[in-house]
Amino acid sequence: QGYLLRVRGKGTFVRDDKVVEKISLLGSFTESLRSQGLEPEITVIRAEVGAPPGDVRAVFDYKPRKLFRLDRLASVAGGPVALLTAWLSPARFPGLPAEDFSQVPLYATLEQKYGVQMGRAVSTIEVVQTKDEEAGLLQQPPGAAALQVLGTTFDQDDRATEVSLVLYRADRFKFSLESHRIGGELKHVIGHPPDGRPSPPAPAAAGRSRRK
Repeated sequence: QGYLLRVRGKGTFVRDDKVVEKISLLGSFTESLRSQGLEPEITVIRAEVGAPPGDVRAVFDYKPRKLFRLDRLASVAGGPVALLTAWLSPARFPGLPAEDFSQVPLYATLEQKYGVQMGRAVSTIEVVQTKDEEAGLLQQPPGAAALQVLGTTFDQDDRATEVSLVLYRADRFKFSLESHRIGGELKHVIGHPPDGRPSPPAPAAAGRSRRK
């Protein structure tokens, strides 16, 4: 009947409902979930300045040798649902490593302390396989499917401000896309499914208490 999931070598799991993520590409991940009545727990995994990957470095005009990297794990009712990584300029945003991003969302910090608002985002969404460290944090076997959103966010002056990478557990999230033709141009809106119905269920370990 679809209530149980059997994984060879792992055991039998009870399925929970998926979270419908609105993919507010210019908004806060935390606020997006709160708008659905969920209260995510954010754990900071890494908050330090270091050498970025080459493709991240290339996004910024001045090709920085070092960037501030912020890794956070988002959990809902005790279960991990997404791994969020952000790269930003430490010169433009001094003091970021000292901020408590487990309590205050990144975008709220940028707006309140630095006067920076996000104006547009260019993102790609694809299915990937999690690597060992990612899988461990998301409590999945290595190679498990994840939904990856990779994007560059520009501020109100159209200046590249953040490179972000979010890995969503594919068994905990689903996305929807709605299109409109306005004034001869095609506009896309990513959000809740139009019928508002719940999505297919997702697994949680059998024998444990059901997630909220």
